[in-house]
Formats: sequence, structure tokens, C-alpha cells
Amino acid sequence: MAHIIRTGFSQLSLSANSQAVDYKANVIFIHGLRGHPKHTWDAVEQANEASQSASSSRPKPWRAKFRDKKLSDNNLKPGDVESTRIFWPEDYLAEDVPNARIWTYGFDANVINGLFKPNNQNSISQHGQDLAVRFQRHLDNPVQLIVVGDFSSKLGLPLETVESIDADHMAIAKCTSRLDPRYLAISGVIKGYVRAIAEKNDTIERPIRARRNDTAPVGKFSVPFPRNPNFVSRDTDLSFILGNVQDAVKSQKTFLIHGIGGVGKTQLALEFAYRFQDKFRYVFWLSAQNEATISAAYNNMAMSLSLQSPESRRNALTIERVRQWLCENSDWLLLFDNVEGRPSDLNQFWPPCHHGSIILTSQRSDLSLRTTSHLNLHPLNVEEGSELLLRYLPEEAGSTQIKLVKELCQEVDCLPLLLVALGGFISQSYMHTALPDILRSLSSRVSAHHILSDPSTRSAAFQYEKPVSRVFRLALDKLPTAAQNVFNIMAMLSPEDIMESIFFHPTSVSFLDPSLLSDKILFAKMVRQHLSARHLTEIRPKSSGVVYSVHRSVQREVLNLLEKEDSKLELVFNQAVGLIHAHLPIPSPIMVPLFEFHRYIPFIAHVMNICKVYTQSQPNINPTIQFAEMICSAIAYLYESGLSQSCLDLATTGEDVCQRLSEAIVTSKQLAPSEDLALDPRLTLPRLQANILAYGAGVLWTTGGIKNRHKAHEMGERITKLRDAYMSEANHNQVDVRDYVLQANAYNDWALQLINEGYYTQARLFSQQSLETKQRLLRNDKQQFEFYSSKIHLAVIFLAENAPIKALAMAKEAISHVEMEKGPDHSYTRFCKFHVANVYASVGKYAKAVEMQKTVLDARIGMFGEAHNDTLNAYYALAFCQYRCGDFNEASRNVSFCVEKSQAAQWAEECVLRAKYLESLVKSTFDDKAKWEDQRKKTVSRRDILLHHFADGNWALPVDGKDEFIYFDYLVNYSAGRIMIMQLDNE
Repeated sequence: MAHIIRTGFSQLSLSANSQAVDYKANVIFIHGLRGHPKHTWDAVEQANEASQSASSSRPKPWRAKFRDKKLSDNNLKPGDVESTRIFWPEDYLAEDVPNARIWTYGFDANVINGLFKPNNQNSISQHGQDLAVRFQRHLDNPVQLIVVGDFSSKLGLPLETVESIDADHMAIAKCTSRLDPRYLAISGVIKGYVRAIAEKNDTIERPIRARRNDTAPVGKFSVPFPRNPNFVSRDTDLSFILGNVQDAVKSQKTFLIHGIGGVGKTQLALEFAYRFQDKFRYVFWLSAQNEATISAAYNNMAMSLSLQSPESRRNALTIERVRQWLCENSDWLLLFDNVEGRPSDLNQFWPPCHHGSIILTSQRSDLSLRTTSHLNLHPLNVEEGSELLLRYLPEEAGSTQIKLVKELCQEVDCLPLLLVALGGFISQSYMHTALPDILRSLSSRVSAHHILSDPSTRSAAFQYEKPVSRVFRLALDKLPTAAQNVFNIMAMLSPEDIMESIFFHPTSVSFLDPSLLSDKILFAKMVRQHLSARHLTEIRPKSSGVVYSVHRSVQREVLNLLEKEDSKLELVFNQAVGLIHAHLPIPSPIMVPLFEFHRYIPFIAHVMNICKVYTQSQPNINPTIQFAEMICSAIAYLYESGLSQSCLDLATTGEDVCQRLSEAIVTSKQLAPSEDLALDPRLTLPRLQANILAYGAGVLWTTGGIKNRHKAHEMGERITKLRDAYMSEANHNQVDVRDYVLQANAYNDWALQLINEGYYTQARLFSQQSLETKQRLLRNDKQQFEFYSSKIHLAVIFLAENAPIKALAMAKEAISHVEMEKGPDHSYTRFCKFHVANVYASVGKYAKAVEMQKTVLDARIGMFGEAHNDTLNAYYALAFCQYRCGDFNEASRNVSFCVEKSQAAQWAEECVLRAKYLESLVKSTFDDKAKWEDQRKKTVSRRDILLHHFADGNWALPVDGKDEFIYFDYLVNYSAGRIMIMQLDNE
């Protein structure tokens, strides 16, 4: 029997091995006023339970409820005989719900000192504060459920749930048998609730209950654009959106606004944000053209919410902190504007919770598959369009002009973007008296009805027809030369956040008069004023200076016009490249980690848009080495910041650029060796191309698996050949230590690829050659990671050669290099211990591996957050070692966490498959064996399919009797962690 204390928490039926129990919840019994931590709940056991129940439910005189009962604490001492009393929370519930801690809580409830004396409200308040403090002190997991004697005792906790029991105030407290209907009802609710908690205990919404963000601001309206004073109509659409996104407390509500370019999607979302900002506590606007722009927007959110410092360089950690904040806070609205890329680009940014409101704008109607509701936005009607256009005329229009305005609206199909552009042209060109001429110039065009009737998600291509072209040609033809040149450059860049300051650079002299570069007032008069007055751009101030935004449809039209002029497109393209190249930091040629990430962020989206223009304009643009250098700088940032897909996409473009340049160098007589040997493109290009390939291959090595291993093989092989070619063709004066280091790293990376494929004997040759080069060139006290990477690969190779003692010694030697440079407790040192711990596990030292992997996991959570592939790799390795140690509860918790977070972290399918296989083994030790056996069979079947399609030699045919983990480990790349290492092929 538990010792019940009068004031505070008492844990019931505390068992000797309670520390080993994987408790899923705390069930706390709290008595009411005038109650008692034990006697409120216990009852005298009687032979006739029916009469007992009936008796207890009879109405009592009201005076009895306030009788001053004195309960002696002496009754609570151990050893007292209470054989006729049933304390059902301890006698029944603690045994029936073993995976929940059962508590009773007592407090000095004597706050009503008689019927006609005032209540001591301060005492009640103090009891509540005391209870909250004791929650934190006594409970090592969040409060999941509280059972109370009365519905009125609601506490207002963040995730409080009231479960109603069909019993009155007195009946709920007294149960004298497990068959008592009241006990069956109460225990049934608690069992079901605890079971649900066990299934979802480790979701990302845990922090809502566990660590509420006390530093969150009282509200935030973060929208970068001012409200449009000329917004007209759309009231029905706005109300429809509001009805589908508000009150998103119990479920997340998502809405897509889709339609053709220029129809007003962004303006509708902007008006919604301003008109209904009082409906949401937090409103955030995110530019969502691609992975890089969303990442930059999340960085801005993190800064505005004080979730990171300005110098933070861990992009993945920043994203997780923002997602975590969204899960911990409610009543927010996110607006993802202009979603252009793959729908999967949104996955790593999507808040993984069951509340909040999200609006997307896009031309892609297929995004409606991931939203709860959507709106296909149509152009304005003639009356609405006329109202919009009339607002831009310089004087009040008469009936004749109104008639012409309506006809103009019909000619441009009432697309708001075209109406605004027309209004800007008319007002600035003083042509409001020549509306008939404008009308004639816009006649005979393709109707927007063709656009709207086309079910294709690419139907927006119709907008490039005559109405759009003629409207913008009217405006562009009247621009001064300086404004035209600047606007042409803007068409190459990302449509959002084009900083005016980038034009005040010597590079701009190729398209701007030098006087404009030194006189900002003159620039504002000759450029900014004209672009703004004609409504070709939106201009707004930011802390970093003036920024421009250009509608994507306008950008496309400018590009179309440039393509029609000989060599004009390529000229402007190279000017844009030169401008961004001049501002983008240049990474180290030997690919050391980046710093000063904030210097890269403003330009990455522009690089990606320039590359998009290059890809879509082939073969009209010939690449330059400057273009390749710009791509390499952006790829370095994308790789370091964890934007894997964007990094791969850009690496593909960069590889194509380098290949075309190489062909041009071979065939062109104009590209003779430069007098300055350092600038000889035949030598600089191989180094540049190898660096671009190395970043792309690095993404595949760190995030991929067997499915893209062949691509990584091709890239790794080319990297090695390029490094060797450079070293063989360059003369002695052109080669320095950095080139030898790059070659050594290429050999090391190629060894890594061979390890991934299971060719350990070949890998040993390259790894040793890499290490020998580094030992000859590098100092012992610097660049220690270079030694670590080669030696840890050798440790793995020794394991494959069945030399465990040599493997363990080499692993210890490898980590000593990092400890020498960073210190034993540095986060990077602990990060690198991941592979060392796996070597310990490979030789059967699982307890030591568990100890090390815990430090690895702690470091990686601090560096990347929980929803990151490097962190999940550590969770899996820890779970595997715990499983081998027999710690099934902890192994179950950690491996299930991997599976739950896999989508948010964009974890490779091969890694998820391996984790699910481990999960099936762990869970089957204490859960539904049939269910988990079914999962095990499915994972093995899928593994065998992957091996059959992508593996070579003996790896393609798993052998019966061998440990299944050997083949699951082969599915993943070495960076994901391999423990069951074995050499199957005869090399």
C-alpha cells in the first residue's frame, strides 16, 4: 500500500522496477473542496454492492454537504487496517493501466469555513499555482490526463480534454468492485486515452504540452507589401476564403487560390490579410517561388519571432524552430504566395500540427490535392474592371470615356494585371483623350476564354498572346533608356525583393550611365519614378533599402520581347549574371564550410531565377565562366544550408554549363591560352566543374541511398578524372597545395562511393592514397577533419575485411584528430563520433555505442534540430544499439520517432525502410505480434525489390540465414550509418 500524504503528490503502487516501465501518461486524482486525497475515493466493501450504490446515490440534505468534517491524517499511516475499504485508484486502476503512473493529489481544501463566511479566493488561486509547480517538479513527462470528481473542475490547460462519465458528483468517486459499471466506464475512458497517447506520444506537437513558448510576442502581422488602395470587389471570394480558413483550432485549414497569371491571386491574398487581420493573432507572408525563397522567408520569421540570432548558419535548425513555434502557438495564418515548384518543396516547411490556417496562391491547380478547399479565381467582370481602370485616369471620366473604358476591359478580358498596366500607361502618357487609339491597338487578339477553358495547369501560357504583349509594349516603349535597361535586368531576377542597391556597382556601367551610379537621387528620378508610375513594379522600403517586385507575367513578357531582338537576350542575361556575380560571396576553392550565410541569402533566389531563364532560353544563350562561378557559389550555400533538392537542380545546370564551356574551349580558336596562366579557362574550368559536381554528389551521398547511387557513381568518377586531368595538364607554377588537397579529397570521396557500393578492396586503395597525400602536405595542428574522413573510411574497410581490432584502433585514431583541433566536448567532435560509435557497435560493443550515440544525438539536435536526416540517422543508430542491448522500450521510442519524422526531414526511402524493419522487431517484443510481423514482411519484400533493381553481384540476391540487417544497411549510404558491415563480393 502506498503512503498517502495529506498535501502534495502520492504515487500509488510504486513498484521496485518502476524505472524500467515505459510510462505513457500520468493519471492524477484531485479531490474537490472539503475533500481528501484518499477518502474521497475509497469506499467500504459490502456484500450487496447494488444496495451500496443505490444508497450512495440518494439525495442528501443540503446542510450535510457543508458539515465540517475533520479527517485525521493518522488514518493514512502505513500499517493501519482498512480491510473493508476499497481504494480503487490503487487497488484496481494501477494494476489495470500499467503503462500510466497513478497519482493522488491532496491540498488543504478548507477554504469554505461555513455557509455564511466568504470564500478565501486567494487560497484557491494559491492551490492552483502550487499544483502547477508540482507538475513540473514531480512529473517527468507532460500531463496527459486529469481525472476529477466534477466537470466544473476544469483547469484550462493547453491540451486539456474533458472526458464525461455518466455519474453524479458522489457516484463517480466511489467504486467497490472491478465489475462496478462506474469503474468500467472510468477505466475504459482512461485506457483508451492512454492507448491513444502511446500511439502519438512522440509527435512534434509534444512541445505544446511540455514547453510552451513564454517569449512569444502578443501578436505579429508580417506582410511585406502595403495594402492596395485600388483593390475592387471580390467580396464574395474574400468571404468564401474566410469561411474556409478561420476557426482552425481543432484541425488545420488550408486553402488554395489558383488561376491564370495576372488574374489577381496575390492581390486577393493581400487584401484578405489586411481585411481580416483581426481574425488572427499572427499573420506571416512567405514568398514561395522555390525552396530557397521559402527558406529565406522562414529565416525572416525566425528573426521576427526571436527564434534565432542574426549570425545563425544552421538553416535546417531555423526551419525546425519556426515549425516548432507554429505547433506551440495557435491562431496564426501563413500565406505562401506564388507556389511554382514541385508540391514536395513545401513538405519540409509545412507545419506538422493539427491547427492553424494556411493560404496558397499558385497557377498550379493540382495543389488543391493538398489543401482542404480551393478557389479557381476568374477575371473581374466588366463593371468591376471598369471601376479599377477608371481609378487610374487623371480626371473624372464622362459617359463616352466610360463606354470606351468598358470596351478596353473586354479587350484585355478584365485581367487586373493588364488593367493596372493600362491605367499606368494612360495616366503617365496623358493619353486619356486618345482611348479610341489605344482600343484599336489592342483589338484582334486571343480571348481569355481559351485560357479559362483549358484544363491544363500550364494554361497560363496563353497569356503571352497579343493582349498581354500589346499592353506591356505600350508601357515599355515609353520608358527612358535607363529605366528600360534596369527593367530588362529585373526580368532575369527573382520577382521578389530586388534590392535597388545592387545597381549601384561598377558592373552596372555596362548598361547604365555612370552618373546614375553615383547619384541616387538621379537614379530615383530616371528609373524608380518611371517604373513605379507605370505600375510595372511595386516599390517599397525595407531596412536594407528600397526593394522592387515585378509580376512574373510581366517578366515573361519582357523576356519574350528580348528574344525577338538579335543577341539582346544574351546581352541582358550576361549583364544580370555580372551584377549578381559581383555581389555573391566566393566560397573557398577547396570547399571548406561556409560562414556569413547572411551575405548569400539575398542573392540565391536571383541565381536560381537566372538559371531558370538560361534553361528555358536554350540554345539562345551561350554560357560564360562567370556564370559557372556564380552557380558554384550558390551551390555551396545550398549544400551547406541543407536545401538538397535545389542544390541538385542547380548542380545539374552547372554541370551542363561547364560541359558546354568545355566544348567551346576545344572548338573555338578564340580561346587560346591566356597570357595570365591563372586565367586560362582550360585549367580553371576543370577545377570549377569538379567543385560543382562534388557539391551535387555530396547531396546524394548524405541524403540518398541505393536508388540514386548510380548517379552518385557517375558524378564521383567524373570528379576524380577532372582532378587528375587538372594536375596532369597544369605546369609546376600553376599547382599549389590546395590543388593537391582537392585531388586527395576526390580520392577520399571516390572511396566513399565504393564503400556505398560494397567494393571495400577498391575503396582501400583510394582511401590510403588520399591519406598519404594529406599526411605529406597538411600540418598536424590544422585541417584535422581531412585526416578524420580518410581514417574513418579505413576503419570501415577493416571491418569489411574482418579485422575488428584494426578497425577499432583506426576509428579511435580518426576521432583523435577532431578532438585535437576542436576539443573533446565540441559539438562538431560529438557529431563526428557517429561513425566511431558505429564501429564499436560493429564489433559488438553495443553498450559503449549507446553511450556515444547519445552524445551524438544531443549534438545533432542542437545543430540541425530533430526533423533532419542527420539527426534521424543518429536516432536510428541509437535505437539499433538499444535493441541489441535488450532495452526495447527506449529502442521502440527512438525508432518510432524516426518513422514519424521521416517525411518532414525528407529522409530517404531506404532509411525509412530500414527503420520500419527495426521497428517491427522491437514492437513485436511487447505489442501485437501479427501486426508487426506483417510490417516486417512488407519491409523485407520492398528491400528485395530495391536490391534486385539497383544492386550488383551477390548484393542483389539476399542469402537465407544471413542477418537481414546486412542487406538493409546496404540499402543506405555510409553517411546514414552502417553497423552490419560485410564484404559479399569477390573483388
